[in-house]
Amino acid sequence: MSEYYWSPSEESFFPSALYGTLTLNAPSDDDADTLVEIPNPDCKLPPDAIPVETATYKQALAAREQGKQVVAGDDGQPIIIDPPAETLEQLANRKRRELNAARDAAFAQGMEYNFNGETDVVQTRPEDQLNLIALSAKAQRMIAAGHPDATLTFRGAENVNREITATEMDALTMAALAHIEGIYQKSWQLKDALDTAEREEDREAIEVLNW
Repeated sequence: MSEYYWSPSEESFFPSALYGTLTLNAPSDDDADTLVEIPNPDCKLPPDAIPVETATYKQALAAREQGKQVVAGDDGQPIIIDPPAETLEQLANRKRRELNAARDAAFAQGMEYNFNGETDVVQTRPEDQLNLIALSAKAQRMIAAGHPDATLTFRGAENVNREITATEMDALTMAALAHIEGIYQKSWQLKDALDTAEREEDREAIEVLNW
């Protein structure tokens, strides 16, 4: 009995260990010592399932891992083909996902900052950006109230509480917000270039866009 079956309609493999076999060997009604094939009543395979060699299954599995496609040939048997080329829309959407991921990675990397001789990383993820804006506003209010040397607590990626003055906090948050703005600006420029290339149907210009 075959270990694997292939369904041309579903273009998928089905292991007999999970779905059963198409037939079973059972004793003949005429001769108990003679085995005959009968339909398997517990078979869960698709109606068009056909048996395939284990080597064929393994070859197809390896091909899929390499980005190839396994489809039904004219005779229904599985064949390996190269995937169709991306449409312009698919290419542009993939590039957008890549640019968004690179932007988010840049935010997650944060910004190195010198705290009186000690280097720490100011976190600049979206959730950190709100905190930086709040700290900036608080520091500026303290400075405007005539308390530039009053201290505020800041905690960076090292998870160390740092007591810094309102003036120092203002400088830190302004630098961090400028860093964040630079990432957004780069993202916007790349996406504008992507939109333009997509409108002009310039595949090459889209393909070379990278962070």
